[in-house]
Order: sequence, then structure tokens, then C-alpha cells
Amino acid sequence: MSSSSLLPIVLACDNVPPISTLPLLPFFLSSTSTTPIGHLQLKVWDAISSFTSSTSSGPLFTRVESPSPRIFFSSWCDSVEKRTVALAELSESLRQSGVFKVPLDGWRNETYTIYGPTEECPGEESQRGKTFGRNVAFSLERAACGLFGVTSFGVHVTGYVEGPAEDPTAISVWVPRRSATKQTYPSMLDQTVAGGLTHGLSPLTCVVKECGEEASIPEELVLAPGRLTATGAITYVATAEGGWIQPEVQFCYDLKLPSPEIFKPTPDDGEAEYFELMTVPQIFTHLHASTFKPNCALVMIDFLIRHSFITPESEPSYLEIARRLRRDLGLPGVVGWGAA
Repeated sequence: MSSSSLLPIVLACDNVPPISTLPLLPFFLSSTSTTPIGHLQLKVWDAISSFTSSTSSGPLFTRVESPSPRIFFSSWCDSVEKRTVALAELSESLRQSGVFKVPLDGWRNETYTIYGPTEECPGEESQRGKTFGRNVAFSLERAACGLFGVTSFGVHVTGYVEGPAEDPTAISVWVPRRSATKQTYPSMLDQTVAGGLTHGLSPLTCVVKECGEEASIPEELVLAPGRLTATGAITYVATAEGGWIQPEVQFCYDLKLPSPEIFKPTPDDGEAEYFELMTVPQIFTHLHASTFKPNCALVMIDFLIRHSFITPESEPSYLEIARRLRRDLGLPGVVGWGAA
């Protein structure tokens, strides 16, 4: 592998070995589930094994050892609402105890949707339009997701400007620098816009919301014909602060913005210090210098591949990078509602 390869940048984010090789306790929805929804470190199980919800006299979880160790929700906890309420109580209890200060000191009062196997979470038609995806298992405080090793979802928007008429491929990208006071990755470079997909939001709704809050990009510009393109998703498993394992899915979008003489994104919510319009060579320099937030580096590499700035001829680890950007998480994804 050439020293100029971007593979080390990818591996700095997708940095967890195959889950099956790690000493983790698989977390299933029920006793009959065949696909896990997460994985727990053994110290988490020690802390929650005897937890009893206020809504039941029995324990929240059941553990079995055969054919292999696993945990699942006890039989009484058999609905989205019951699981959500019980896990909210458990997460708050852990927070108050201080047993896992990392990650629970980062409490957001913001919940993520956790998805389950479609055969167990078929969805109810009454929830159409209220949830993104029909196979909702429960919602969970964002800061607690790492404890259970469940998949979190987000959106990343790369705002770019086309080059002049004589060379429209000479695009530039608006890159923000994260605030020096950010709790995580302070002062690193970021995506033009990015945010977690909170419970009840669709990716597109989240994109519009975050564009306004983080970069002062108005909704009418985001949704104008020919501006926003959904380009797929990247998946990876990262090690979060404190050693917690975090599988993540990022829905990716390209946003074609007007020339800087017409429009410039500006910080609005204090998440970023400023935006800089960077050329592709500048972006490569920053990628190799590891100044991008790790998961933003992955999204930026994906952008450069799709726009042919990274090719099989230019990147010695092209296929390995392409594979790692779409890692099989082995966990349930989102199943859409389909046409009404």
C-alpha cells in the first residue's frame, strides 16, 4: 500500500474488528429472534441484569447461555411503547448512578430510533408519517446508544460549488471548522452539514432542519430543483469515547450551492466557527493530515470517489476503501413504508 493511500484514514473511523470476534453479549429483541439488534459489553450487563421497570414486577431482560450467551427483552416487554419507557427508566437510572459517566455525561435529551427485524417489527399503518421506517423496535436516548451497541443513523450533506463554465469539474466544497468548545472533536474540520437522525424525523426532514441550523442555508435553496441529491449511505463501526462500540449509518447528500458571490453558508447554532470554500487539492491535504472529523473524512472520501477525484488508477487501495465504506453491520436496517 502506497504511503499516499487514504485507507488509513478510513480505518481510523471504521476501526472495530468483526463483532463476532469480540467478547460482547448479543442483544436480541425476543427469545425467538435470529438477528441481534445490538451488542453489550459484559460490564454493562453486570450493571443492568437485575433492573426492573416500574411498569412490571419482573426483570427487563432475560439471559440464556444455550446455544450461546445472549440477552433479550423479557416476555412482558413486547411493544415499542413498553420497550421505550423501560429503557428510558433504565438509562436515567444509570445516569443518576454515575456508573457510566462516559457516555452518559453527554446526555442530550434526544432520542434515536432503534430498528428491529421486520418479522418482529412489521409496523402499524397508524404510524405511517410519524416514524421513519416501519420496523421500529423502540427509541433510546442518544447518549445511551453506545451502551447497547445499537445502530445510530445520521445525515451528512456535502455542499459544493461547481467550477467555471470552462471547467465545471473544478468543484470546491464548503468545509466548516468545528467550534473549539465542542464536546467532541473540537476545532476539527466537518461536513458542510451533518446531524443525528432523531426519532420521528426522516432523512430529508433532518437535512432541511440541519441546513438551516448549522449553515443558515434556507429551505427554499435546499429543496430547489437540481440542488439536493441523495447519494446513498455509508456504514461503519467506530470506537467511541470510552471504548464504546458504535455501529453507524450515514445517509449522504450532495448539495449544489450557488457561487460564493451569491451565497455563503454561515454558522447559526454555534456548532462551527466558520466555513471555508476548499478546492479538491486542499481537501486531499487535510484528509492526509487527519484534520477532518473521522466519520466526515469517510463521507468526503465517498464524495471524491463519486465525482471521480479518487479512481482505481489513483488510489492503490481503491477496492478495499470502497468495501469499507459499505460495511455489513449485521444489524437491522431501516425498512421503508413504501407507497401509501
